[in-house]
Amino acid sequence: MKSRGALRGMFAGALALALAIVPTVSASADTTDGNWWYDYYDVGQAHAEGWTGKGVKITVIDGQINPDLPVFSGTDLTVDKTTYCAASPTTTDANEASVHGTSVSALLIGNGTGAGAVKGIVPDASVRFEGYGTLDCAASGGKTTQFGRALQAALDAGSDIVTTSVGLGVLTRPDLDVLAEALAKGVIVVSSMPNELTDEGTLPSGANGVVGVNAIGQDGAIQSHGGVVDIQTEATVVAAGVGIATNGDEQTGSWDSSYRAIGSSMAAPLVAGMLAAAKQKYPKASSNQLIQSLIHNTTADDHELMRDEKTGYGYGPASLTHLLAVDPTKYPDTNPLLDKAYAKPTAEQIADAAHTPAPSTTGAPGESSSAPASGVPAGLFIGIGIAVLVIIAVVVIMIVVLSRRRSPNGNGGNA
Repeated sequence: MKSRGALRGMFAGALALALAIVPTVSASADTTDGNWWYDYYDVGQAHAEGWTGKGVKITVIDGQINPDLPVFSGTDLTVDKTTYCAASPTTTDANEASVHGTSVSALLIGNGTGAGAVKGIVPDASVRFEGYGTLDCAASGGKTTQFGRALQAALDAGSDIVTTSVGLGVLTRPDLDVLAEALAKGVIVVSSMPNELTDEGTLPSGANGVVGVNAIGQDGAIQSHGGVVDIQTEATVVAAGVGIATNGDEQTGSWDSSYRAIGSSMAAPLVAGMLAAAKQKYPKASSNQLIQSLIHNTTADDHELMRDEKTGYGYGPASLTHLLAVDPTKYPDTNPLLDKAYAKPTAEQIADAAHTPAPSTTGAPGESSSAPASGVPAGLFIGIGIAVLVIIAVVVIMIVVLSRRRSPNGNGGNA
């Protein structure tokens, strides 16, 4: 594998080829269709072959969600009622936080009904939603932030993949400890990249081990705002995120209307869904091998592993069909994303987290975690055993003493 420095700029030179083999929507197609990504990634074919994310647990960490919308009818959606930022994770109001979280979740498991008619990339996956509420809580120094607590909840729930489309400016040491634990336990963490170069929400996408995703449009071009292309030099991959249908519209405050969103927020769950489909197809592959496969199998055809930081494509445009076509177990069981500028968590922290014993979940503090089947306290058995040993020792000493009293002293005159 070539070093990151040697690979710098290779994608720039091969970009025309890369984009040429990225599936595109035909010119005759309705380019206003907010679900263009569905055909772009040939999702229908993947579903026909049975790769729908069934059996894979995904946690979405976002703002709020309206779980009662028609788009979630018949899906496996669970909402954690935990309040992180003094606002409920669920709401019937079509506000910025709820439209965002609802739309992100629908891209995973939506059934194609309701506003936007969004169909999920892995409709049979189990999705758990952890909501920050209105996203207005600030990080507290030295304590676990809302991200750390939500990620811990995802770990406790047994999630395989975590995806978040909310950027933060800081992660505390406790947050990094939780992230290290997640990576050590084989949980894949996917995060959207900032949508603008001036955006300070560079975490957790900029953290080591995290799959950072930026957005591209139907033409394969990276998203731009105000004429400025959003080149994120540490993007892992890019995926569809321009002109994506939403569920609801915060501008009108209605769940009956939709608009075409632009941003990496929409791209991240699609990549998480691709990884979920691959995990279903290749259950023996580790999370590290799935990430390796993601970066090796970008675009539609086989190619040498390349990384482009200059134009922001990272390892290239993510490809569902290519990812599903290759067995990930052929790749090293190592996370290839541990060399980011942020440099945290370190490989050592992750290794330490892997060897940290889990705390006992049985028994009260100070008590044994198990007891004899008879229900008699284990301490009583220990006490009885000690008493028996003491008695035996006393008997042995008495026998020795008595024996010495009955035997002759020294030679006794008998030569």
